Amino acid sequence: MAPALGEDIALYRKAVTLESESFGVGACAYLRRLLENQIDPMMTSLIEFKQAVSATDEEIGDLERIRTSKDFSAKATEIYHVLPEHIRIDGHNPLITLHRAYSADMHGLSDEECVEIAKDTLEALAFVLTHLAERPRQRRSYVDKIKELDRG
Repeated sequence: MAPALGEDIALYRKAVTLESESFGVGACAYLRRLLENQIDPMMTSLIEFKQAVSATDEEIGDLERIRTSKDFSAKATEIYHVLPEHIRIDGHNPLITLHRAYSADMHGLSDEECVEIAKDTLEALAFVLTHLAERPRQRRSYVDKIKELDRG
C-alpha cells in the first residue's frame, strides 16, 4: 500500500491509529482526505494507461478535463467510466461509496459508528488505491516486454 500512496501514507497510518483507538470521526476525516488527495494521481495513472493503449486525443482531453476539476463527486462520477472492470461493483462507484461513507461523520454519526465505517472500509480503500496505482505500471512493463520480444 505504501508505494501506491506516496506521502499520503501518513494519512492512512493516522487513520488506522485513530480507528484502533476508537476515534472514528477522526479516522473517517483522514480517510476522506486521503481519498480526495489520491483522485488526481488516479486520474494521472488512468491517463497514462489510456495513452499506452492508443487512446484518441479527444479521450485524453476528456480525462484531463476531469482531472483538473475541483469537485470530487464530479471527478468520481466521470472516472467511473474508465475504471477497470475488476474495481466496479454491480454499477456502484466505489470512489463515491467510500467518499460518502467517510463524509457521514459530518452528518452527526457517533464516534462508534464512524469506527465501524473506518473498519469496514479500510480493506476496500486499500484495494482500490493499490490496483489503480499498480495497473499502469504493470501495463507499461507488459508492453515493454512484448516490444522487446518482437525486436529479438
